[in-house]
Amino acid sequence: MRLLWPGSWFPPVQPLGPRRDDDNRLRFVVRVVVIASLALAFARGVVFKRVETGDEGVNGTMALNMCRSLALVVRPSYIPGGSEDWVGFDLPGIGNTPFHSVLLALGGCPLGGQPEAMGLVSFAALVATLCFTYRLVALWERRAALLTTLLLALSPTVLWQFRLMEAEPVLVAWGMAGTYWIARGELTGRNWHSLLGGACLGLGFLTKLWLVTPFVLASLGLLAIVRLQRRQLALVPVACLTVGFLATASLHLAFVALRSPTDVALWLTQVYFAPFLGQSIGGSKLAGAGVPTEWSHPFWYYPAILYREHFFLCPLLLAALPALKRRAPTAAGLFGAIGFGLASLVPLSLPAIKESLYILGVLPFLYGLAGLGASALLAGEGTLEPRGASGRRALRVAGVFSAAAVLLIGAAHARGLKRDDITPVYVGAHALGVGGAWLLAYAAARLERARATALIGGLSALALAGFGAYELTAPQPPYKEIAEILRPYLEPLPPGHESFISPRYKVLQLYLFRNGRYWQSFYTELRPETLVASIASGEYCAFVFGPEERENPRLVQVERDIALQALDLSAELPESVRGGFRVFVNRACVQEGAKGLRHAEG
Repeated sequence: MRLLWPGSWFPPVQPLGPRRDDDNRLRFVVRVVVIASLALAFARGVVFKRVETGDEGVNGTMALNMCRSLALVVRPSYIPGGSEDWVGFDLPGIGNTPFHSVLLALGGCPLGGQPEAMGLVSFAALVATLCFTYRLVALWERRAALLTTLLLALSPTVLWQFRLMEAEPVLVAWGMAGTYWIARGELTGRNWHSLLGGACLGLGFLTKLWLVTPFVLASLGLLAIVRLQRRQLALVPVACLTVGFLATASLHLAFVALRSPTDVALWLTQVYFAPFLGQSIGGSKLAGAGVPTEWSHPFWYYPAILYREHFFLCPLLLAALPALKRRAPTAAGLFGAIGFGLASLVPLSLPAIKESLYILGVLPFLYGLAGLGASALLAGEGTLEPRGASGRRALRVAGVFSAAAVLLIGAAHARGLKRDDITPVYVGAHALGVGGAWLLAYAAARLERARATALIGGLSALALAGFGAYELTAPQPPYKEIAEILRPYLEPLPPGHESFISPRYKVLQLYLFRNGRYWQSFYTELRPETLVASIASGEYCAFVFGPEERENPRLVQVERDIALQALDLSAELPESVRGGFRVFVNRACVQEGAKGLRHAEG
C-alpha cells in the first residue's frame, strides 16, 4: 500500500474531504481496485506479453541491438545487427532519441532480451503515473485524487496503451512526476523540488521530444496561477525548472558529442528540430507529406478520439464545471495545471500526422477533471433532492442500461468486430453506455456516502472483471507462435539479411532478430513477377500470409505459386490461434533449418 500512497514521505497539505470514516472506506475501495488493475496489467503486459504493433517491434529491435553493441546506442538502428548506411537509411526514419530503447535494453538485456522483460518498463510507467497523478491532485483534494486514480485504473484505453512497448507511457510517467514535484515545490517553497521537477520534464523530453508539451504547459500554468493569487513573480521556480530541464534534456546530445561529435548536427536537424525544419520523418509528421494518407487527420481529430475512447466520463466532466467556481479559491493551482494540460490539445493538433498515443499525456488532466466531478457528485454538492428512493430507482434503471451495453459489446466482440468499426452494435452500446453513466452519476449523488462507496466498488469490480476477461481471452495474431516455427530456418542467416516476408513483419523481426519486409506498403511496392523470381532464387526463406493478404486479389496468385514451391508449415500452428494465417518456408532453406535444429537439439 505504501508503494502507491507513501503518505509518510512528505507532510501533506490539508485537503478538503469527507468525514474520516467515509474517506477510509473510499480509500480501501480504491486501493483494492488499483491493486487488481495493476495485477491485470502485469499479467497482460509482462507475464503473457505479446508484441502487438510494428512500433513495438522497432523499439524492441533497437533495444536488442543496444544489448549487443555500445555503438548502436550512439547510432541506433531498427535493423537487426545494425545498418551499414546509418545516415542514409536509419536516421531519416528515426523520429526520436534512443532514450526509450535504452530503458528497454536495461530492462530486457539482463533477462535475455525477452519482450516479457522489456514489458516491465511500461508497467513501471503505469505504476508511476497512477502514483504521481494521485499525489498531484491530493495536494489540493484527497477525495478527488482517490477517484481520479480509480478512473485511470479502470480505463480500458489507459490499460491498453500502457502495456505497449512505446515511448509515450514512459513520457507520461516522467511528465506526471515533474508536474507533481513542481507543484510540491511551489506549495512548500522548496526550490529544489522545482529543480527536480524540471529534471523529470527533461527526461520526458528525452523520451519523446515535443510530446512533453502537456506537462510543460501544465507546470507553467500552475506556477502562473498560484503566483497570480499571491501577487508574486515566479522567476526563481521558473529558473529552477529551466535549469533542471536543460540538465537532463541535453544528456543525449552530450553523450553523442563525446562518442561521435560529427553526429550532433545530424541529431539536431534530423530529429530534435525536424518538425520545424521539415527534415526527416519528424518533418513529414508536421506537414503530412511523404507518408500514407491514412496517417493524416483533420485538426479536430484528437477531441474526437478523446470522446470515442472516454465518453463515459461526460457526466463527471460536466459535474466538475459547477464545482470549479466553488473550489477555485483553494484549488486554483490544480485547476491551472488541468486547464493548461488540456489546452495542449491545440499545439498537439497542429501536425497533420496524428496518432491516439500522441495525446496520452493529456489523459491524466482529463481524468483529474473527471475526478473532481466525481468528488462533487459523491458529496452531493448542488443537490437539493432527497436521497434514498430516487437514488434506488435511478440505480435500478442504470443497471439495466449498463447490462444492455455490456451485452451489446460482448456480442460485437463475438462477431469479430473491431473497436474502431462504426456499426449499429457499437452505436447502441455507446448510447446505452452514456445513458447508464448519466444515471449512475445521478444515483451516486443521491445515495448515502457509505452506499455510494459500495456502489463505486461493485461497479469497479464488474468493469475490471469484464475488461480482464476480454483481455485474457481475446484472440491475438499468432506471431509469437509463427516465430517459433520459423526460428530453426532463419537462425543460420545473418540478422540483417532480408529473409522473410510477412504482415507486421517488424513484430516477427523482434521475435526472430532477423530482418524482413512487408508484402506491400506505402514504401514497399508489390511487384508479383519480381517477387516470384526472388522466391525462386532462394532470396527469401519464409513467407507469412495473414487473413487480409489472403483476400488481396494481387496476392492470391502469389500464394498459389509459393504453395507449389515452398513447404507449408501452417499445420504446426495451434488450431486455437491459427486465425486464417498460412506459413511457408522456402525448400532451399529447409536443409539449413534442419541443420540448425539438429545443432540446437545436440
